Amino acid sequence: VSGEGVIGDVIPESPAAKAKLAPGAKVVAVNERKFTPDVLKTAVAATRAGGKLELLIENGDWFRTAALDY
Repeated sequence: VSGEGVIGDVIPESPAAKAKLAPGAKVVAVNERKFTPDVLKTAVAATRAGGKLELLIENGDWFRTAALDY
């Protein structure tokens, strides 16, 4: 994920692939907070203690929420 939230690549069989994320889509929000690289890093770190990781994804004119089992 770039600093602007654009997904560059998705590894097959990864949590991102299982959540149906795609290259070129944009992460708009992480756990209901506006995306920044630091917000994403904090959310990923929180999954170690059982925290959730939900992303609001923008792809063209479409928005959807993706829950990652990370």
